[in-house]
Order: sequence, then structure tokens, then C-alpha cells
Amino acid sequence: MNKKSGRRHYLFVSLLALIITSVSYFSNLYAASVSDNDSTVPPTLQLTPVSDQSAVPVTNTVSAPNTPNTLFPPASPIQQQAFQNVTRGAMPMTPDEIKQFRDMLAVTKQAASATPGTPPKPVLSVIPVSLSPGSNPPVIRLQEGFVTSVLFTDNTGTPWPVDSYDLGNSSAFNIQWQPGSNMLMIQAMSMYTYGNMGIHLKGLPTPIMITLVPGQQEVDYRADLQVDQPRSGAPSGLQSLLDNQKNFSPVNTTLLTILNGITPAGATVLNSSDPDCVAWALKKRMYIRTRLTLLSPGWISVMKNSDGTKAYEMGKTASIIVSKYGEPTTINFEGLTDDQL
Repeated sequence: MNKKSGRRHYLFVSLLALIITSVSYFSNLYAASVSDNDSTVPPTLQLTPVSDQSAVPVTNTVSAPNTPNTLFPPASPIQQQAFQNVTRGAMPMTPDEIKQFRDMLAVTKQAASATPGTPPKPVLSVIPVSLSPGSNPPVIRLQEGFVTSVLFTDNTGTPWPVDSYDLGNSSAFNIQWQPGSNMLMIQAMSMYTYGNMGIHLKGLPTPIMITLVPGQQEVDYRADLQVDQPRSGAPSGLQSLLDNQKNFSPVNTTLLTILNGITPAGATVLNSSDPDCVAWALKKRMYIRTRLTLLSPGWISVMKNSDGTKAYEMGKTASIIVSKYGEPTTINFEGLTDDQL
């Protein structure tokens, strides 16, 4: 055998030995793996037979999917107590306690917002204003949280524009005024703070002083202040009527009472055929309150409110003629005796 053939023989023997060694190694490794798997197989459950009396029927059931109750173990007493503490902290009151709390809160808010004492009675007033020395200034009754409108007219009911005003206590009262109008909106900012103010009417050299009194049993929703003289610069037709007839008395308390819708003391209410006209008989006079214009008979005195309502003083009569919707209309009265006519 030559040298080249000997080398080939040596390589073949070495390769064969390597293959045999590898096969032996992997065989041992597989056997060890199989042995470990056999040791982890759970033991077989041993079923103990029971008697027929205690046997429980077995039904075929389908396993339910995984739920939180099956994924997590039951809560321990400590966990249950912690959960109760969290829910009690987030919702400390029961539904019944919440309802009771809301009822108590509503009653408390109602009591806190209620006006002390009896709620005031709202009234609409016509107040005469005299510029004579020694006369009493008009009083406006206010209430905290209520707005009072004050309108200025002359003795014929013609609006008298306000030129300016001065307020004694600006922190106690709120005044709203549109320049050129005859109306002031007054509101009391406190319950019992008194004050006064001066109003300058257009063309009137003397200011009108009024007293502001809140916290009374009655509150003036609207107060018509009627000055006891005609407005300077009145329309020519009305001024001509004032010059030709001396029928507008400076102060007529009976007519003012009628303008306020109050029956004069001692007067008798007459039955009217028209609900738009109310009449009273007092002594030798007859008084009528209406928005209609009286055409016949002639009247003795008349006063007009800012809303157009007029109060007439006239002799007693069983019927009158008024202008209603532009047409002459006769209104009859009942309640006058023959000796009164």
C-alpha cells in the first residue's frame, strides 16, 4: 500500500467514528427528554363509587368561557373590606339620604330667599304734587328686589318730561332713566334704607322733591305724580282748552281717588250700561271714570291719568254721550232716584 492510499483509509475511519459518536449522543438526549415528560403527567383520578341513594344525576354541560369570576380567585375578607371602604368614600350617602338632603336643601334655599314678614301688596297710585310752600312731598313706597315706575304729568294728564334728577343716597337706590322721557325706574338696593331725590321737570323752575321709603306693607308698582299746574309749552290745542275753560282744579282729592279706582267715601255706585264707564253719585255731584271722551253733557272738572283714564265731575244725569271708536255712543245709568235728578 502506497502512502496516498494509507491517508485515504485514515480519513474514512475518522469520519465513521465521528458519525457513530454523534448518533449515540442524540439518542441519549432524546431518551432523557421523554423521561422528563413522563414525570409531569398528572396522576389519574380515582373515582369512588357511591350508593344509588346519594347519586347525583350527571348531565352533559358545555364549559363556559373564561369570565372575571373564573379568572380571578375569590376576594379575601381584607379585599372585601377595602372595596366597601372605597365605595363608601366615593358614595357616602344612600339613595334615601340623597333624597332627604335635596329636600332639606330646597327648603333652606326657599327660607333664605323669602322676604321677611308678609309680602308687600302691589298697588298703582296717582299722587298729587303741590308746588305750594308747606305742602307735603310725595312718598314713593319701594321694596328690595322690585322695580317701581314713576311717571310725571301735569294736571291734565299730559306727560311732563324729566330734564334731570339728583339722588340723595346713590348706593341705596338704583335709578334708570331715558333722557327726554317722563318716566323714572327706581329700585331699592336695601330693605330699610330711606332716602330722597329731586327731579327737575322740563320748563319747571321748581324741582319736585320726593321721599323714597322701602320696606312697607304696600309697594308702588307704578306711581303717577300729577303736578297741580299745566305743563309749560303744552300743545296749542290743549293750551287753548286750558285757557278757555277753568275746569282743571289744582288739587281735587275726589277725582284723584276715582283715578285710583277707589270709591269715594259716602258715594253710591251706579249701574252703567257700558262696562268701560264707571259712575258714582255723591251729594249733588256725579263722578265718572272712563277712557272714553265725554261729549255731553258738559262737565265741571276733569283729571286725566298718564294711561289715558279720565275722571269727570259733573251734575247728576241718567245718561251721557261719549265718543267710542270714533262714534257717538249713549250710556245709561241706573240707581239715581227721581229727587236726585
